[in-house]
Amino acid sequence: MTYVDTARGEFSRTFKVLVAGASLCSGLALSLWATQQPELWKWLPAIFCFSVIGVVTLPGRFARPCGYFVASCVVAWSLWALWLGLTGTESILGALLFAGLFGMPAARYLLFGIAPSPESGSPATQVHVVRTSSFEVEPGEDAQTNPGLYGRAFSKFVAEGLRAQGEPVEAVIPEDFGWCVLLGKKPARRWVGCVSREGSTEEWIAFAVVEQHFLGRLFGRFDARAEQSRLSTLLGEVVRGSPGLVSYSTNEQ
Repeated sequence: MTYVDTARGEFSRTFKVLVAGASLCSGLALSLWATQQPELWKWLPAIFCFSVIGVVTLPGRFARPCGYFVASCVVAWSLWALWLGLTGTESILGALLFAGLFGMPAARYLLFGIAPSPESGSPATQVHVVRTSSFEVEPGEDAQTNPGLYGRAFSKFVAEGLRAQGEPVEAVIPEDFGWCVLLGKKPARRWVGCVSREGSTEEWIAFAVVEQHFLGRLFGRFDARAEQSRLSTLLGEVVRGSPGLVSYSTNEQ
């Protein structure tokens, strides 16, 4: 299961359905609870849940206000948890853990405007498309991915080409979107997606992805955009060397 549609630069449909469904159920339950309470502030948890739905489903310019509200709530809860921990009311260890895992990223988003979705937080994905009939489709190959999604031979060609360029190829594995060439996890997780164009076995798509680790995004100086640009340029050189190449094109998503 993948939670980010990298080619389109947004959360995947599966992720949106899971988060929106859980948030909707939680929001409705908290709304029923809030209607029985005299204090208006007790509606805050329900509004928080409904705002999470907006973050994962609305376009960027509409999701951003929801993101600010969600982040503000998380920061406020983190500060409240720390205060309870310092006064001995609650566990200070739990308060520090909550503040570190959720409060710090939320505060960083509020201060620096880092978007809570790949739309503005991740480098643009450059998609490379080649047309060639030289990559054979093996019988039953799409049983490991999804019906009609091929690319095992193409991904092996890409892996060999990247290895020849000095990239540390770790493995080629099937995913639900196609095939994935794993390149390593330090200082960021890097991989290349390979898949056939829908309805065709003569058009092949490849794209490079650089996913920075959680702590790296908070404290690191690694330039994920520069690395993705470098890796995508290298990938373009590799796929342009495809056997029997008829055409090549690229675009940013």
